[in-house]
Amino acid sequence: PSGGGTGTVTVVWSANNEADLQGYRVYVGTSSGARSQVFDVGNVTSTRLTLPLGSTYFFVVTAYDRSGNESSASGELSRSVF
Repeated sequence: PSGGGTGTVTVVWSANNEADLQGYRVYVGTSSGARSQVFDVGNVTSTRLTLPLGSTYFFVVTAYDRSGNESSASGELSRSVF
């Protein structure tokens, strides 16, 4: 447990080459397979997230198109923020 505060994590991914790509979503959870938060980060291939200290976070990224169709999730990554 931490005494409070936040830390940052930079998440980077490869671009999706679909012609109608609209953007990306980064899903975050505090256990593998859990997705308690979602960040719509727009049409970029990296983002910096500010998260509470004291946990290990798990991340996946999806792409979505102009019609709202969403891709399968990327492989899961984890990072501890202490």
